[in-house]
Amino acid sequence: MLQHNLGIMGGTFDPIHNGHIAMAEHCKKAFSLERVLFIPTGNPPHKQNRTSDKMHRLEMTRLAVEQTEGFEVSDIEVNRNGLTYAFDTLHQLRSEYPEWNLYYIIGADTLEDLYSWYRIEDVARLTKFLVVGRNGITSDQLHTAALRAREDFGAHLIDAQYTGPDISSTVIRSLASEGRSLKGYVPDKVEAYIYLHELYKR
Repeated sequence: MLQHNLGIMGGTFDPIHNGHIAMAEHCKKAFSLERVLFIPTGNPPHKQNRTSDKMHRLEMTRLAVEQTEGFEVSDIEVNRNGLTYAFDTLHQLRSEYPEWNLYYIIGADTLEDLYSWYRIEDVARLTKFLVVGRNGITSDQLHTAALRAREDFGAHLIDAQYTGPDISSTVIRSLASEGRSLKGYVPDKVEAYIYLHELYKR
């Protein structure tokens, strides 16, 4: 009988920001997740050649979560050759955590994107989804989308009953390109890393 709960936060994390951290913290507490694994993408099929160097994104993620108990960072996608798919990652995690329930944390704005995920029917068999609200998406819209996804490809989506802070990586990159403060958007160590390595400098 599965008795452990593992949360999974996948994303480009370009850069990781306080919104990601808040989502993970809420889900960890609300759903008794013993650990939350942050997994920066390596070469995602939907953002090829549009992200910062994967090793920078990995290091920023490590800096962001290193002081939080139960938060860990995995390099399994960064180290994988070729395109990185959630199916391959979840299949690997299932073998590494055979006695754990897997919960993939996503934003409500990702619900429509699930239809384009590689082998989504198999992904749905490997994990449950914790869906965090987004500003502009009502609870009724989320509920309708969840029911449709369950019917279309068997996904088990759970409303996290939480709407995270409205923070955008795109806005952060724009601010950084202008040399402006990122306080309140990203952890202090991430801001220092961005400016040290001039990641988003024009």
